Amino acid sequence: DQSEMSYDEAGDVRGASKEALDRGIVFRSQGRFDEALEEIDRGASRWLEAGTEQGLGRFELNRAAVLDDQARFDEALATYDLAAELLGREGDEIALSVVDENRGHVLYRCERPGEALEAFIDSAERLERILSEEVTSLGEESSLSLRTSSQTLLSGALAAACALEARGDRGLEPAYRVAQLFHGLGLLECFTQRPSSGAVDVPRDLRAEFQAARTALAAAQEQRALLVRQPPGVTLEERGAWADELAAVEDAIEEYDRRCERSDEAIRIRRLQTTAATYVAPSSLAEIQAVLPPDAALLEFSADVHDHAYDVYAFVITRDSSQLLALGDPREAAALIRAGVAQWQAGASSQDTASSTPADREREVLRGLGQRLLDPCLAALDGIASIETLIISPDG
Repeated sequence: DQSEMSYDEAGDVRGASKEALDRGIVFRSQGRFDEALEEIDRGASRWLEAGTEQGLGRFELNRAAVLDDQARFDEALATYDLAAELLGREGDEIALSVVDENRGHVLYRCERPGEALEAFIDSAERLERILSEEVTSLGEESSLSLRTSSQTLLSGALAAACALEARGDRGLEPAYRVAQLFHGLGLLECFTQRPSSGAVDVPRDLRAEFQAARTALAAAQEQRALLVRQPPGVTLEERGAWADELAAVEDAIEEYDRRCERSDEAIRIRRLQTTAATYVAPSSLAEIQAVLPPDAALLEFSADVHDHAYDVYAFVITRDSSQLLALGDPREAAALIRAGVAQWQAGASSQDTASSTPADREREVLRGLGQRLLDPCLAALDGIASIETLIISPDG
């Protein structure tokens, strides 16, 4: 409250409203939903006092999310519609993709999977436009928020598609499009990481500058560490000289920090430009089916991590058919496979028989993996006598 008083005293109505919104977000994270709504509504009212609706969409987006948490689904959907209208005027494409996705999750919980999948597709198409057209203007935080959003979007789309398929309706093709987009955003995340992470090579023309700045920074930091450890018995004059030298080193460290930051950002922008220039729109299901040999089946697995759960789905695609299989949580099977690998490496099979050979132990491990992931796909292909070749895509 003291911070809001200071905003009021300074006449900063927007600052006060943002502070209220931040408190609402914190209350929501703590499960204090009524208090969260009070703060968000209070912040929105203060925002309108500034005489503009520009920026109000974010308040309505967060308000809708709290109503969703309270299972007040009709109110949440109406509020998401209002948020979409406001954010559309503001041109906030990333926030609009969140609105579309969140509406999808609400509709799915209302047992309306068809409408849910449509909302997920709207969100996916918006994300694709951001990736292919606006990626060079994204900040690092926005880029990472895209990746996070795409993960929950994939989760919702796959669940809605499975629900539609179980009803005998077709939900596979739009879900496949979302899955393809998800892997495209994985590329975006890779290219937006800071170069010090080592995830992608530094462009050659910037490597020397980047490394020089890093080396100079490390040397200055080492010199500072030496200077702060003064030996006993130094005179005041010596101590003053050391203090002056230490101050100079501190200034040098600040300059090297700035150089590293500029070099880092130049490298990140170069990567974003490369991503935008080389981005290829995902192929549709129909396009993939058109190029599949008549005797081949594509098994494309998609791992979905959400709410501390882990599910695997498989798209089983032939030239004339397509199926979406929910394979469940594979972690228990993965633990057994890892144990089998450990036993294999230790030279003993799970049956601990002296007669087992390395080939036997390898088959044991592969059999566990096949039973968990491949057998359901093969069962889905039963009755298609022409299939002789499997094309397996482990995760996109």
